[in-house]
Amino acid sequence: MSAIAITNPVGKYLLALCIVLLGVGGYLIVVGMSAGTPKAVNHAAATATGTSTATAIPAATFIAPTATTSNNTTIAKESHDDSPPVTHQEKETVVTVDAPQIITRDMWGAEAPVKAMKRQTVSRITIHHTGTAQKRSLTIEKKMRYLQEFSQHESRMDSGKMKPVWADIPYHYYISVDGRIAEGRNIDFAGDTNTEYDPSGHALVVVEGNFETEEPTAEQIKSLQAMVSWLRQKYSVTPDAIKGHCDYAATDCPGKNLYSMLPNFRR
Repeated sequence: MSAIAITNPVGKYLLALCIVLLGVGGYLIVVGMSAGTPKAVNHAAATATGTSTATAIPAATFIAPTATTSNNTTIAKESHDDSPPVTHQEKETVVTVDAPQIITRDMWGAEAPVKAMKRQTVSRITIHHTGTAQKRSLTIEKKMRYLQEFSQHESRMDSGKMKPVWADIPYHYYISVDGRIAEGRNIDFAGDTNTEYDPSGHALVVVEGNFETEEPTAEQIKSLQAMVSWLRQKYSVTPDAIKGHCDYAATDCPGKNLYSMLPNFRR
């Protein structure tokens, strides 16, 4: 670095003061300033004299411009990305249908099946009626025991036709006049019928009453809806596979007053 002459008395005084206070580094800075041109600090000289160097300023951090929404909420906006913001699709809510309250075979005192039964995989729900008048005077437990006794013995039907011995109650679930539900035959096994169709794969639900002349009670309708909804979800039954007995065989079952309600259970 070339020497620079300082002739002004005030300048000389300031120069001396800087040397005393700042050392050689201060001298270099003052000389550089007095020459009118910025000079690089001699770090080697500063280190040699024991004077600490200044901490380097870190590289500038880029701060993304911001955009303000209509409700004055400031959100970050990528300056280099013109693509629309990514939105997260809402997850589909799956509603689980709980099983309705069911009186089990043990609870009503069922006997064991008297014959071998055919295993099945449920793919349909088929609605029946008992074809007999509703009886509020009997409990569902007694009704189930009577029905099982009838089912497991050869009997003559009202039509005069003989009913063969069935292994168990022909239906899987029974809905009483008061809306209570009882378990019939184990649903893992196909039911039985007096008509000409194969009930394999059918979940058979019978509702107490003769619905050619009677109306289902409000309690029965509520229980039937709960039962169908639960079976639909449990066995992945499609709406078009929810039908009445008369859709498969020549019969009035489940009666016109109940059959007309079946579309409501497919929704």
